Amino acid sequence: MTTGCEPATDWWVHGNGRWVVGEAGRQPETVAVPAEVAGTRPDTSCDGARLGDLDYRAVTLRGLSHCQAGKPRQDAYLLRISANREWLVGCVADGVSAAPFSHLAAEVACRTITQVMAGALGGQPPVTEPGGWDKLVSDLPWQEAVDQASAAIVARAAAGLPDRDPAVPLDARQVRGTMATTAVAFAVAATRTPDGLVPFGLAVASGDSSALMLSRGRWHPLTTLKNSGQEIASNAVLALPREVTVTPLSGFLRPGEALVVVSDGIGDPLGQGAGAVGQFLAAHWSQPPDLFSFAGQAAFYRKGFTDDRTATAVWHRPADGPDGADEPEAAEEAEGSEAAAEPVAADGDPGEPAAPAAAPAEAATAPPPDPAGHCH
Repeated sequence: MTTGCEPATDWWVHGNGRWVVGEAGRQPETVAVPAEVAGTRPDTSCDGARLGDLDYRAVTLRGLSHCQAGKPRQDAYLLRISANREWLVGCVADGVSAAPFSHLAAEVACRTITQVMAGALGGQPPVTEPGGWDKLVSDLPWQEAVDQASAAIVARAAAGLPDRDPAVPLDARQVRGTMATTAVAFAVAATRTPDGLVPFGLAVASGDSSALMLSRGRWHPLTTLKNSGQEIASNAVLALPREVTVTPLSGFLRPGEALVVVSDGIGDPLGQGAGAVGQFLAAHWSQPPDLFSFAGQAAFYRKGFTDDRTATAVWHRPADGPDGADEPEAAEEAEGSEAAAEPVAADGDPGEPAAPAAAPAEAATAPPPDPAGHCH
């Protein structure tokens, strides 16, 4: 679905320097309370660089509701570059708020999924035949990465449960009451094809984070959006750890286009991109902004939206750079780019359809926070 973003003036800069989209309400008055169980986990992390034909930015920040309540940031992201430097691999995860140690689950999911995917792509050369991209995406170990992430979350929970009989397997449902997370994974080629396109693949492992393409100021949803009635590629709000069947999408970025993956802290106010938030972000993210500007734009005030926020954006850098560059002829066909991504089936055993993630009381004692392996 294609959504237009007309020029708007529904955003402004607050006196404290924060962007406001629409109404700020009382959000500027929020006083942050240190998180009590976060260990060495920072409230905000960001990253950005250039890799081949890509520019990328990423940020994750503690939402105002968590700042006010003294709770840790439960979102996470992690980016990895494959060993051959031909692929950028990433994961965005959103810990389930009802489970007290979900910030750990989000980090475990990001670390495990990106490790498996980057390892699989470490020897994969650049794509020279765009027609074979769908098959390559379907052959990548998305399913293995998600299965390993679920197992790693269970193992992390088991390591933190005192007085537990190691002979009794830990039930994933019990673990979800202590630590659970959503996750979306993606991989983007660092080298354009001979046709001037940048291949990408992505998969929704669980949950309601959003992946969209930004092309010429228009948002093109690639995954199911909350309350949209669309069914493209989603496991609804089912959280890891659990058995799921992963179905990846494959697609291409034309010069100047961006693949944007966000947690629902941004996805909810963004929606399908037609409103003020969509217009605001499209106006600022149609080209790669300065890293710290990108972080500030993700941290906008908007009345009623106080969740953690995470955003990763990967741009296909035009051949002559982002400043007035000439684009290959393919870019002239940007209209209709919503068809650039098509679902392809992934290998792997089908998972059982499960009920929405809950926070059962039988998850006895929560594991202690682990300062290692945080996403920075």
